[in-house]
Amino acid sequence: MKTKAFTLIELLVVVAIIGILAAVGVVAYNGYTASAKVSVAKANYTIIKKKVVEVGTLCSIQDSVKLKKTWDDQTVYDVPCYSGVFNNSDKDFMFFFMRYVSNDLTNGPLSKKNPYDNGGVWWRAAHQIKFGCKLEGDVGRVLAEFSEVHGKPNVINFCTCLKTPCSDSSNRFQDTLTVE
Repeated sequence: MKTKAFTLIELLVVVAIIGILAAVGVVAYNGYTASAKVSVAKANYTIIKKKVVEVGTLCSIQDSVKLKKTWDDQTVYDVPCYSGVFNNSDKDFMFFFMRYVSNDLTNGPLSKKNPYDNGGVWWRAAHQIKFGCKLEGDVGRVLAEFSEVHGKPNVINFCTCLKTPCSDSSNRFQDTLTVE
């Protein structure tokens, strides 16, 4: 009686081929996921910048904008432009952006979309920008610093670290927006 089976050599060759394919696949997969995270971080940065520019533009042509102005509240309110009492003025640029626009961004669809961790994307944290947006722990977050200059212009500095190392300027986006 003759039995048919694979030899030990044939089985070892198949296992070696599968191991080589798996090793190549893991390296390629890591490269794809890394580039996808950078793409998501760039898209998030662009979305947040556009929202802030949109609010600033709307406030230059009308008296109010629709925002989710309260922390952890999905209700959309009609908010008077540059309203606030941060500097005891009726038209307070810094308070308006730091409070109302920041809360709108925090309550928005990007609140839990950081590709590098489970945290949010938007972060109003001025001290990181003053240090050059180089903190490794902020990868994927969009940081903003609001500064009100007496009179005009009002400035918003943005930055994000797309991938580590954040100290490498090619791994960061930084912009300064002037809001009238």
